[in-house]
Amino acid sequence: MHETGSLVPSDDDATAVRQRASDTDRSRYAEVVQAAVGDGRLDLTEADERLTRVYAARTIDELTRIVADLGAAPGPGASRRSVLELRTRSARVRQDGPWEVPPHVIAEAASGQVRLDFTAAVCPHREVRVDATCRSGSILLIVPRGWEVRIEQQETRSGAVRNKVTEPSRPGAPLIRLYASTTSGRVVARHPYGRKGRVGR
Repeated sequence: MHETGSLVPSDDDATAVRQRASDTDRSRYAEVVQAAVGDGRLDLTEADERLTRVYAARTIDELTRIVADLGAAPGPGASRRSVLELRTRSARVRQDGPWEVPPHVIAEAASGQVRLDFTAAVCPHREVRVDATCRSGSILLIVPRGWEVRIEQQETRSGAVRNKVTEPSRPGAPLIRLYASTTSGRVVARHPYGRKGRVGR
């Protein structure tokens, strides 16, 4: 019996590694790369290069070779996070670097700041719902060029909700559906400044 999640195939695995990789397979191996960034084994440049190769891979063998020096991948039945929750009262909370975007994000800021940076993120979903609730703080969404942001609902008093993502979206790129509520704070979606805003995955 072969160990689930083993990255170095034995001779008996020759048939398996020639199998075509599915989107689920690619997502599992992308998680290995992202974990390696989190514990310092890869820097952002290395992670970006490997993630590009992961999402271009066609077979299990290709995926195996990309992460062979990073340890075991999660098994085929590994669950994927469905909701990301970021909450703060007066501090700054950030979600940035390489990360996998779940289908639902909840961001709440009392008087602090929540910063969601999607520029290096992997998004396996066509649509993502973001619920942003802000009192006197701020919530910032930084979105790659090519993505689309659509304000589906907004409730404001003396605050502001602004969508500065105005460039045309790329066909098939993720759509962020934003549901925003603010008292005296700000919820803003924009592209990154400068040339950093390449099209995300």
